[in-house]
Amino acid sequence: MRGLKGECLITIHELILVNHDSQKINFHDQKLARRQLTVCSEDSNSWFIHVNKLLRLYDLNEANTYLANPTKKTQWITLIKNAVMKYWSIKTVQMSELYLGLKYLSSQNLIKGKLHPILQHKSHSALDNSRIPTRLRLITGTYVLQTKRIQFYRQETDPTCLLCGLHEETLEHFVMQCEKLQSVRTVILKEVNDIWQNEMNNTIRFHDLDITTQMQMLLDSAKLINLNRHNSASVAHLVAQTSKDEYYPRVEDIFLPSILLGVCLLVFRYVYARLVVIPMGRYLGIKEPKKCQLKENPVLETAFKKYKSKVENNLTELSKRTSMSERQIMRWMRTRAKLDAPSVMKKFEETCWHFLFYIVLFWYGLFTLWDKSWFVKTENCWVGWPKQHVTNDVYWYYAIELGFYWSLLFTLSTDHKRKDFTEMVTHHVVTIFLIFFSWVTNFVRIGTLVLCVHDAVDYFLAGGKIGTYMKRDTIATILFVMFLLVWIASRLIIFPFFVIYSASVESRIIQGVAESNTYMFFNGLLYILQVLHIIWSYMIFRIAYRKVTRGKIEDVRSDSEDDKDELSEGEDYKGIPNNVKDNSPRARPKFRGDKGHQ
Repeated sequence: MRGLKGECLITIHELILVNHDSQKINFHDQKLARRQLTVCSEDSNSWFIHVNKLLRLYDLNEANTYLANPTKKTQWITLIKNAVMKYWSIKTVQMSELYLGLKYLSSQNLIKGKLHPILQHKSHSALDNSRIPTRLRLITGTYVLQTKRIQFYRQETDPTCLLCGLHEETLEHFVMQCEKLQSVRTVILKEVNDIWQNEMNNTIRFHDLDITTQMQMLLDSAKLINLNRHNSASVAHLVAQTSKDEYYPRVEDIFLPSILLGVCLLVFRYVYARLVVIPMGRYLGIKEPKKCQLKENPVLETAFKKYKSKVENNLTELSKRTSMSERQIMRWMRTRAKLDAPSVMKKFEETCWHFLFYIVLFWYGLFTLWDKSWFVKTENCWVGWPKQHVTNDVYWYYAIELGFYWSLLFTLSTDHKRKDFTEMVTHHVVTIFLIFFSWVTNFVRIGTLVLCVHDAVDYFLAGGKIGTYMKRDTIATILFVMFLLVWIASRLIIFPFFVIYSASVESRIIQGVAESNTYMFFNGLLYILQVLHIIWSYMIFRIAYRKVTRGKIEDVRSDSEDDKDELSEGEDYKGIPNNVKDNSPRARPKFRGDKGHQ
């Protein structure tokens, strides 16, 4: 009878009395019992009504049935004991599964009439025996942690762990994460992992199990006994099963949808440019590209693509092959350069699109991450990994960001090319790999921080460029200063010393993933991004230096140092002087009636 509740024992004794010496019950007692059961209401204090309720509770027949057909005492005792124990066994299991405080109790090992394995201890050590109540309080959720104490003493209690003083003292933190208990935990985890993999022949690592199952195995070793009775398929199902409210990243949910989103963003960009940006640019007086008429010349076209800025060294040869003067060749080259050089309107259109996207996505990301546990405490990026639930807002944040970088790759050949074209392509490819790879490995939490840090600065840069194209130097200067400050804070401080530190150090401390190829590849991509940040920082500081020395903001990445946006007849082409000497007849001034080459 050990392990059963007191109410269960009392019920058994009461029901035994119902049929005690049933063969000796006289006619008047049976008549009284039937009358009570017939006349009295369910709310009556009649003892017979109480007994009838007990019989119904334990799924037994009505009292009148047993009065009409009395059973022997031994049969009756066996009948009611089985019924009562069955009821309480099922009820206890249901309670352990429904009540939060009992969620780590292995309900499959509740055997009627016997102590739960958590209370069975073969050690004769007084210390080990004294730990049983603590184990019982931990497993039933009644151990008083700081997070529970604060519910009753809000003004006097700090929820921070008393041992490490770093995080809130929840049961998960106390058992799985507290640094002060790391030495004890390591030994226990190694022992449990050996049992899990070696003795139970499981191919799945213990660390790949969800946090609830790990906690249950540590607090209630009977869980291991129960799992050992299942085959590998059942164990795999146990690991794979998740709550209906939980979602974990899947490749098919991000790859094709992000590409489709990238195409949709391109369509939106086109509509946005035609309906909003170009009309606004015209209103602000931004130059539109002039249509240049150029006679086709295959020889010069080949030379233009081949020599670029070195065409000056080949003017004599080209003049012989085309029967044109050197000045005519230079004029053709300048006109040809106009066709490739992006206009101010083209740059304005591209920059307005970047400004709109980055400012919307940054604030959406900030709104999404504001209440997330890992936004301030980066160590929470790794707590419970890889079984970390991904919410809908985080999913869309990831999908839209990935779609945007797909769209940037799609338009690389049409967008304005700058000096850092190679670095920009590298950045886009690395970012796509980072987003996709972090999704597949469920490094989503640290990935959201990477995205948020990057988006924080880009719209300031785009806004400053818009001010430059509008010829509003004051606006451009203010936005550039804000851009410079945010760049230093986000790309040179927060990203390396918080985000990369979390991915490199905190992940190793909390989850021990430092030796995996996944970890090395992911961190390698982060380091590549940081190298690009350093290169761009050098360019940005050059811009700042020129602003101080020349009083004008010039984008050192742009083609303004090599290719002119709006080339005029008097401007140089690719650094080639416009005063080319030419003594040929074609170079002489034309007079009326002179039929020279045009």
